[in-house]
Amino acid sequence: MNQIETLNRANQLTAHLVSPSIEPSLIQASLDLTRILFPYEPTAPHTLGQAYEVLTSGQARYGHCDLLDYFIYTLGPTPHHPVVGASGLYRVLEKTEHTASILKTFRSTPPASVAFLRNQEHDISDFVWGGRLCIEPHSARSPARMPFIIHHILSSAQRAIHAKGLPPALLAFTMRNDNDRVNRFYAQMGFEATGASLEYGGLVQDVFVLNLSSNSPFPSRLAELKAAAVRHTTTQTR
Repeated sequence: MNQIETLNRANQLTAHLVSPSIEPSLIQASLDLTRILFPYEPTAPHTLGQAYEVLTSGQARYGHCDLLDYFIYTLGPTPHHPVVGASGLYRVLEKTEHTASILKTFRSTPPASVAFLRNQEHDISDFVWGGRLCIEPHSARSPARMPFIIHHILSSAQRAIHAKGLPPALLAFTMRNDNDRVNRFYAQMGFEATGASLEYGGLVQDVFVLNLSSNSPFPSRLAELKAAAVRHTTTQTR
């Protein structure tokens, strides 16, 4: 995988893979952005910083997680350009009461979009999770940035799942209370609430799932994102 990838040439929106070769200034800027965007979760910069430390040392195991692909997004190709977002993908390796509850939901009453998971004997480590997605507000509203970033995140998840032969389902969680904006975002992307929950950062989190299989609405949704992004590459740069 490329260490640096240009997502939109018109405004030089760039994805940087978090790896031993990444510039340290990008790591710090990403943590600063996380601190601003997650004021209700004071541990967010610390836990993300620890994950970055693992990845920049060339490792992948962080606690009970297997870190897959983490990216930092900049509006320009070099570390001197502003960081506008970050994302990550990981697998959970540890079986706990919480993960057992999630698996029970998948096996007994999965959401309609992932009905294929019913009664399948998957382990929790068979699923890819999306973690610590943050995009600064201006970029989140920009048709020249947001579609490119989301397309990149979902395409990366699809590649990771395919490479490891995992079930085509992307999991994510978000805090239950006072989070309508994030819930609307999940719904727009096609995520469904699983009915499962867990506790993270001292908060109750609801678990969502997105069907990434080839016979789901996902490919057409991904194509729509790409088309929306392309429409703005020549008409809007900032």
